[in-house]
Amino acid sequence: MRSLLKRGYATEVIAPSHTPRRPADRIKTDRRDALLLARLHRSGDLTPIVIPDPKDEAVRDLVRTREDAMHDRQRARLRLRSFLLRQGHSYTGRRWGPAHQLFLSKIKFEDSAHHIAFTEYRLAVHFRTECIERLESALRAEVQSWRSLPVIKALMTLRAIDFLSATTIVAELGDLRRVSASP
Repeated sequence: MRSLLKRGYATEVIAPSHTPRRPADRIKTDRRDALLLARLHRSGDLTPIVIPDPKDEAVRDLVRTREDAMHDRQRARLRLRSFLLRQGHSYTGRRWGPAHQLFLSKIKFEDSAHHIAFTEYRLAVHFRTECIERLESALRAEVQSWRSLPVIKALMTLRAIDFLSATTIVAELGDLRRVSASP
């Protein structure tokens, strides 16, 4: 698509689901399909979709990278918790807050191998948490120059939608007009 636009061709992308077809109309040849599309285009019956620009795709990739890092952190936390349960250390309060960190800092192991494993599990959780913080900071910086910033700010006016939720919605859905209710 972008290569055609660079060469000067007028190009539109039409979603197959937005192409009007009769139920019995099963054209399987490229020639007949092309003629039908040309006729529909000339009559104005086709609705083009918005193609994301490179910045849209970059922000979407950054959002997805953050989501991956959050999943990785969750797995790292689960591994640490499983290790502690195997060693007989269970925590009953709210996990991953200051009280839980204090609980973790007081755990000692007699065997050095257990201590090394425990340290590595804690470092993995810490590394993933720092990664998420770096990605969120980068996301906040990138969005400031993004064309969809007004839409993000508008979504943030809704109850329970914060910056990251609004950014994820806009990055994943793209042009919100395409998901609006049809008349």
